[in-house]
Amino acid sequence: AIPDITKLPAAKDLVERFIFIFLFIGLGEEPGWRGFALEKLQNKGSPVKASVILGSIWAFWHLPLMGTEFMLPVIPAFVISVFAGTFLQTWIYNNTKHSVLLQMLFHTAVNTIGAGCIFPLFTGVDVIKFWYVYAALWAVSAAIPFLMQRQVRRSLHAVPEQLSQ
Repeated sequence: AIPDITKLPAAKDLVERFIFIFLFIGLGEEPGWRGFALEKLQNKGSPVKASVILGSIWAFWHLPLMGTEFMLPVIPAFVISVFAGTFLQTWIYNNTKHSVLLQMLFHTAVNTIGAGCIFPLFTGVDVIKFWYVYAALWAVSAAIPFLMQRQVRRSLHAVPEQLSQ
């Protein structure tokens, strides 16, 4: 079905929601997830290993919302989006001089736009379908920077070989 755009919130409501989410979720979670846990995990292992561990913890953190805020059919998609989001946020963190503020703003923007704007446009089975589209978009978004970084590394290794010929 076509999303019901009459359910879009007013700009004022989005601003208020953004402030609330920033104070209670962005500020409440990200200094711990990225500023502390991710930093410690990366000191002991790779960004990928750190992301897998942190994604597991972050998914478990949301367990009280499973079956209430997140209907049972969307839980797999939600978990995929949490893991993909963790990988993307790890990349952002590592490529922004370990900025926790950007993590807070990113998490706040995602929750404000997703929960506050996009998901309310769908009802019934369309919500479930959209969750899986959302999870796929997260997975692709998380994969792109890692694949690009890998390609850049390959290119840099190829340059010395080409110069020696």
